[in-house]
Amino acid sequence: MTTKAQQAKLHEEAIEWASREMKDLMDRSEHGIYIYACDTHTVCNEQLARMLGLGSPEEWAISDGESLVDRFLTPKSASRVVDMYWKAMDDKVPASADVTFRKNGGGKVRANLVLVPIRYKDQDMALHFVTSRE
Repeated sequence: MTTKAQQAKLHEEAIEWASREMKDLMDRSEHGIYIYACDTHTVCNEQLARMLGLGSPEEWAISDGESLVDRFLTPKSASRVVDMYWKAMDDKVPASADVTFRKNGGGKVRANLVLVPIRYKDQDMALHFVTSRE
Protein backbone atom coordinates (compact mmCIF):
# COMPACT_ATOMS: atom_id res chain seq x y z
CA MET A 1 0.00 0.00 0.00
CA THR A 2 1.24 3.47 -0.88
CA THR A 3 1.60 6.01 1.93
CA LYS A 4 0.50 9.64 1.53
CA ALA A 5 4.14 10.70 1.38
CA GLN A 6 4.89 8.15 -1.34
CA GLN A 7 1.80 9.22 -3.30
CA ALA A 8 2.80 12.90 -3.00
CA LYS A 9 6.31 12.07 -4.22
CA LEU A 10 4.91 10.15 -7.21
CA HIS A 11 2.54 13.03 -8.03
CA GLU A 12 5.42 15.51 -7.87
CA GLU A 13 7.58 13.30 -10.08
CA ALA A 14 4.71 12.80 -12.54
CA ILE A 15 4.03 16.55 -12.85
CA GLU A 16 7.75 17.26 -13.33
CA TRP A 17 7.89 14.60 -16.06
CA ALA A 18 4.74 15.87 -17.80
CA SER A 19 5.95 19.49 -17.60
CA ARG A 20 9.20 18.53 -19.32
CA GLU A 21 7.52 16.35 -21.94
CA MET A 22 4.79 18.91 -22.70
CA LYS A 23 6.94 22.06 -22.41
CA ASP A 24 6.90 22.96 -26.13
CA LEU A 25 3.18 22.28 -26.35
CA MET A 26 2.41 24.38 -23.28
CA ASP A 27 4.67 27.23 -24.37
CA ARG A 28 3.53 27.38 -27.99
CA SER A 29 -0.16 26.61 -27.73
CA GLU A 30 -2.72 29.35 -28.17
CA HIS A 31 -4.96 27.33 -25.82
CA GLY A 32 -4.91 27.39 -22.08
CA ILE A 33 -3.43 24.11 -20.85
CA TYR A 34 -3.14 22.49 -17.46
CA ILE A 35 -1.85 19.15 -16.27
CA TYR A 36 -3.51 17.69 -13.19
CA ALA A 37 -2.32 14.89 -10.90
CA CYS A 38 -4.08 16.24 -7.79
CA ASP A 39 -5.01 19.64 -6.36
CA THR A 40 -1.50 20.08 -4.96
CA HIS A 41 0.38 18.74 -7.98
CA THR A 42 -0.77 20.64 -11.03
CA VAL A 43 0.72 23.08 -13.50
CA CYS A 44 -0.71 25.43 -16.13
CA ASN A 45 0.65 27.45 -19.01
CA GLU A 46 0.89 31.23 -19.36
CA GLN A 47 -2.14 31.36 -21.65
CA LEU A 48 -4.43 29.81 -19.03
CA ALA A 49 -3.02 32.00 -16.28
CA ARG A 50 -3.81 35.11 -18.35
CA MET A 51 -7.27 33.81 -19.30
CA LEU A 52 -8.12 33.39 -15.61
CA GLY A 53 -6.63 36.71 -14.48
CA LEU A 54 -3.69 35.19 -12.63
CA GLY A 55 -0.39 37.06 -12.41
CA SER A 56 1.60 33.95 -13.36
CA PRO A 57 1.22 30.20 -13.90
CA GLU A 58 2.68 29.63 -10.43
CA GLU A 59 -0.47 31.16 -8.89
CA TRP A 60 -2.53 28.33 -10.41
CA ALA A 61 -1.53 25.74 -7.81
CA ILE A 62 -1.72 28.03 -4.75
CA SER A 63 -4.99 26.95 -3.22
CA ASP A 64 -4.93 27.39 0.57
CA GLY A 65 -6.71 24.05 0.80
CA GLU A 66 -9.38 24.87 -1.78
CA SER A 67 -9.73 22.42 -4.67
CA LEU A 68 -9.06 23.66 -8.20
CA VAL A 69 -12.63 22.98 -9.31
CA ASP A 70 -14.04 24.95 -6.38
CA ARG A 71 -11.58 27.79 -6.92
CA PHE A 72 -11.82 28.19 -10.70
CA LEU A 73 -15.15 26.74 -11.84
CA THR A 74 -18.77 27.69 -11.22
CA PRO A 75 -20.58 25.07 -9.10
CA LYS A 76 -22.48 23.61 -12.09
CA SER A 77 -19.26 23.40 -14.15
CA ALA A 78 -17.33 21.96 -11.21
CA SER A 79 -19.76 19.06 -10.93
CA ARG A 80 -19.60 18.47 -14.69
CA VAL A 81 -15.77 18.49 -14.71
CA VAL A 82 -15.47 16.09 -11.76
CA ASP A 83 -17.87 13.63 -13.40
CA MET A 84 -16.09 14.01 -16.76
CA TYR A 85 -12.69 13.49 -15.10
CA TRP A 86 -13.64 10.21 -13.42
CA LYS A 87 -15.38 8.83 -16.49
CA ALA A 88 -12.46 9.74 -18.77
CA MET A 89 -9.92 8.29 -16.35
CA ASP A 90 -11.93 5.08 -15.87
CA ASP A 91 -12.58 4.63 -19.60
CA LYS A 92 -9.11 5.87 -20.65
CA VAL A 93 -10.60 8.09 -23.36
CA PRO A 94 -10.63 11.87 -23.91
CA ALA A 95 -13.71 13.86 -22.97
CA SER A 96 -14.92 17.42 -23.47
CA ALA A 97 -17.50 19.81 -22.07
CA ASP A 98 -18.50 23.43 -22.20
CA VAL A 99 -17.76 24.97 -18.79
CA THR A 100 -17.60 28.32 -17.05
CA PHE A 101 -14.41 29.31 -15.25
CA ARG A 102 -14.31 31.95 -12.52
CA LYS A 103 -11.60 34.52 -13.03
CA ASN A 104 -9.29 35.61 -10.24
CA GLY A 105 -10.62 38.94 -8.98
CA GLY A 106 -14.10 38.45 -10.45
CA GLY A 107 -15.71 37.75 -13.76
CA LYS A 108 -16.26 34.57 -15.72
CA VAL A 109 -14.89 32.89 -18.83
CA ARG A 110 -17.02 30.50 -20.87
CA ALA A 111 -14.79 27.83 -22.40
CA ASN A 112 -14.59 24.42 -23.95
CA LEU A 113 -12.53 22.01 -21.84
CA VAL A 114 -10.94 18.91 -23.39
CA LEU A 115 -9.50 16.35 -20.98
CA VAL A 116 -6.98 13.75 -22.14
CA PRO A 117 -5.91 10.99 -19.73
CA ILE A 118 -2.13 10.49 -19.55
CA ARG A 119 -0.04 8.13 -17.46
CA TYR A 120 3.37 8.23 -15.82
CA LYS A 121 4.50 4.96 -14.26
CA ASP A 122 1.40 3.96 -12.28
CA GLN A 123 0.10 7.51 -11.91
CA ASP A 124 -2.94 8.66 -13.86
CA MET A 125 -3.04 12.35 -14.73
CA ALA A 126 -5.10 14.51 -17.02
CA LEU A 127 -3.95 16.94 -19.68
CA HIS A 128 -6.57 19.68 -20.15
CA PHE A 129 -6.99 22.06 -23.08
CA VAL A 130 -9.06 25.18 -22.42
CA THR A 131 -10.43 27.24 -25.32
CA SER A 132 -12.30 30.43 -24.54
CA ARG A 133 -15.69 30.69 -26.25
CA GLU A 134 -15.73 34.48 -25.93
